[in-house]
Amino acid sequence: MYLDQVASSYNALENYDKAIEYYKKTLSLCPDNFHALFQIGTCLYRIGNRESGFEYMDKAISKALEVGDQEFHKQYIAEKKAWMEFNNNEK
Repeated sequence: MYLDQVASSYNALENYDKAIEYYKKTLSLCPDNFHALFQIGTCLYRIGNRESGFEYMDKAISKALEVGDQEFHKQYIAEKKAWMEFNNNEK
């Protein structure tokens, strides 16, 4: 999806606000896009909004399970755990 690619490009450039904007546009067209949900979470985390970031990560984990993608469900659980450990090490 084109919007998702634009969002990923902004994310790679560390322009997290623009990345979030385009991931949200992606979600407006494809609400089951758990990748966009998870990436919004990581962007929010990176701009200092950690609680909201973790909430979006949880939404992605739930959505992956809901649509039956066990592989991504497990992957996102592991990635969220890594972000939480990173968060604990930053304190």
